[in-house]
Amino acid sequence: MPSNIFTKNQNKRPVEYITLSGVDKKQAGDLSDYLRRKLNEDETLTLRKIEERSGGKITHSYLSKILNRVVKNPSVEKLQAIAKGLGVSDDEVLAAVRGKRPEDDPDFLKSRLGLLSLKFNKIPIDKRVNVEALIDLLDREVERLTKK
Repeated sequence: MPSNIFTKNQNKRPVEYITLSGVDKKQAGDLSDYLRRKLNEDETLTLRKIEERSGGKITHSYLSKILNRVVKNPSVEKLQAIAKGLGVSDDEVLAAVRGKRPEDDPDFLKSRLGLLSLKFNKIPIDKRVNVEALIDLLDREVERLTKK
């Protein structure tokens, strides 16, 4: 399917499909490679855990089909469910679909945000909730201090 095509699903809601057109698949990874890397980074992570953390918006069997490259063009909703299940941003998963990794971008690596993002991604998913709580606290404090 071409990029940015909307088709109707059984619920008559539009579903956007993303293709990898224009991406050198030999040079870049894909969603399967990305998912496999994430599973290898955290040995406690399983496809069932991703399913649970996504709130059931993606099944472990669908994730298995992605790993085995049976599913090649998941919908944006499925990609968002994967991001939620992995505890990463939607942008990170979309970058994987496009065959790009943030750590491959030299400007990203030079930025403070980039370095923090890479460090955050090394934290086991079940422990990220503590860091996220600190970030929320910091965000509220910044809001309080900037309201003058």
